[in-house]
Amino acid sequence: MVRHLLSLGRRRIGVVTGPLDTPGRVERLAGYKEVLTDGVEIDDGSSCPATTAGPA
Repeated sequence: MVRHLLSLGRRRIGVVTGPLDTPGRVERLAGYKEVLTDGVEIDDGSSCPATTAGPA
């Protein structure tokens, strides 16, 4: 998905990973950063580990 957005000319791409202690989340964030290191500056404010809230 990130490569697709880059191919469209997008340069400010964020990611919401979910809680980082959930399986697959750390890998998702690593993949996001790996693709963006191909010539695009990473803004540390562009990633956010989401939390899950209980019922409202």
